[in-house]
Amino acid sequence: MIATDILTDDNGELRIANGDFVVGASDDQHMQHMLWANQGSYKQSPKMGIGIFSMLNNSRGAADMNALRKRIVINAAADGMIINKLDLGDLTNMEIDVSR
Repeated sequence: MIATDILTDDNGELRIANGDFVVGASDDQHMQHMLWANQGSYKQSPKMGIGIFSMLNNSRGAADMNALRKRIVINAAADGMIINKLDLGDLTNMEIDVSR
């Protein structure tokens, strides 16, 4: 089942077409928002959030990469997603493919 939601652009701004919100497949967008959010950002789900920006400022050692990978897997599962591909690379060119 494909999740749909109001879509945003790459800057997080609402997408509007013909005077109305754009609605479409949103799994990738949900994953992006989870990556950006810190734990506690969502009041209804206080443990949701990966905090990628704080991870980018860390040393990026193996322990940090494993912690990031674990956060992504836990958050995806909590949102009902299945991870098809998770390639973190050097964090500047990640590839995360999810589905429901």
